[in-house]
Amino acid sequence: MIVAQTTIRRARRLPVPGEITAFVGQRVEPPDVIGRASLPGGEYRVLPVARLLGVPDEHLTEVCLYRAGESVREGDVLARQPGLLRPRAVRAPADGVIVALSEGCLILEVAPRVVEVRAGMRGTVVGILEGGLAAAGLGQGVMIELTGALIQGAWGSGQGAYGLLRIVAGPDRLLEPGDIDVSCHGVIIVAGASLSEAALRQAQQMQVRGLILGSLPADLCEAVIDLPFPVMAVEGMGHRPMATATFELLKTHDGREATLIADMPGRWQPGRPEVIIPIPVVDAQPAALPLAKGKVIGEQPAPPLALEPGARVRALRAPYAGAIGTVKKLYDRPRPLPTGSRLPGAEVDFGPTTAGAAASETAFIPYANLERVE
Repeated sequence: MIVAQTTIRRARRLPVPGEITAFVGQRVEPPDVIGRASLPGGEYRVLPVARLLGVPDEHLTEVCLYRAGESVREGDVLARQPGLLRPRAVRAPADGVIVALSEGCLILEVAPRVVEVRAGMRGTVVGILEGGLAAAGLGQGVMIELTGALIQGAWGSGQGAYGLLRIVAGPDRLLEPGDIDVSCHGVIIVAGASLSEAALRQAQQMQVRGLILGSLPADLCEAVIDLPFPVMAVEGMGHRPMATATFELLKTHDGREATLIADMPGRWQPGRPEVIIPIPVVDAQPAALPLAKGKVIGEQPAPPLALEPGARVRALRAPYAGAIGTVKKLYDRPRPLPTGSRLPGAEVDFGPTTAGAAASETAFIPYANLERVE
């Protein structure tokens, strides 16, 4: 879905029920904490201290600086090899309590951990996700509403980020290392087409906050997933340029703050990776969000926009993936497809699809493979 301006509602959830620190009607900024939750402990880490330090198992108590029952903090030195100019050390991987020293190993019980969830976007809290736990004073999260532009993509690497948008490459040009300089530090880069592996390394070195690309080479997927910042490919895998309408919409917001949510949905979870760009609306008053027991009305994504002849749409699947055209005719009855199936859809005029072509190209596209462009 590509919409230049609409009302957007998004849930911000805690991993487990916890304390909700925001309230209905509160204006929130991306870094504001909306809730806290305590993740249960009970996890055990077995550290082979004797082997790591190169000492016999029976000398474990001699090199350990703590004893069973003592608490430690993440990063504390648990054991150190004596007698060396630069002794090796074993540090605690997390906060916890040492429960045993046995057979050359130190066993650490990880302590409960408090996590905070931030708003991640600028908007107004219009509902509390109770999850049936209101009586216990716990909540699952909040619903945030804002007016803004919405651009959904085909693939995301995971994570989320917020920051200023910065256009660094045209809609059909490969992103190169020279496009990413010190001015890209801490911003969300928009590059119209794809990128090279060297550009990916440069982006990491410059500590960008996120990447929005037209497409992503399939052989870079694994490297991208391991990055400390999110990446979204609007058109999916390959070397396809970003659709002109999508790029132009992003270009109009160059230099403005945006939220990039690159999470890919699970099998039973709807939604797509997306970019949300808040747009100030004078005197806009958010409507109160109706709540139901254990459920928030309006949490599910809005249904696809209705189509009519003349509507602008984008194709989501090959061979016209990413192409934007105009609806010429709607078909309510299923029509045959090259795959042998029959589906309802629309006849779409994609215009000249090759340089120098004199005539427009039209194609029948199933409704499930179309999204409206506003």
